[in-house]
Amino acid sequence: MRKRNEEVSPWRGLASYEDPLNAKEEYLFCGRDQESLEVAKLIDNNLFVTVYGRTGIGKTSLLNAGVFPIIRQYYY
Repeated sequence: MRKRNEEVSPWRGLASYEDPLNAKEEYLFCGRDQESLEVAKLIDNNLFVTVYGRTGIGKTSLLNAGVFPIIRQYYY
């Protein structure tokens, strides 16, 4: 529970970002616009897309807060 005047950081730190539609709190997801668009285009143009990498580099955040909103905006 937060104190009344306690400042809240707009960034998640090590926790992954959530899809903005399902997020309980609003956080800033920035700096990955180009990567989000590239993955969204890959998904649009391919039957199967794999996102892989080391633990903690932001794969889940990229998909949840970057790619899924783009796909929802342009394709649904």
